Amino acid sequence: MIIDEKLAEGYVLICDQDHSFLTRRLGISVECPCCGEVALTVDLAAAYYNGKSKVEAKRETKTGAEEKIVRLPTAVGF
Repeated sequence: MIIDEKLAEGYVLICDQDHSFLTRRLGISVECPCCGEVALTVDLAAAYYNGKSKVEAKRETKTGAEEKIVRLPTAVGF
């Protein structure tokens, strides 16, 4: 599940089954009214405010684990 957009009326959310819905407030968790999928608001807000793309955020919340890419510094001039 992801936060798609923040509006004056509330938040537009999209679940993993591509159901979109509007909620006025975000509580501790959010439940899709169509399929019953539940997500923690803290995870949704972190993905939204960190500027992750919708595809990355959807993949992360779906798998429950974030893939981390580690880049090692390169030795220059040695």
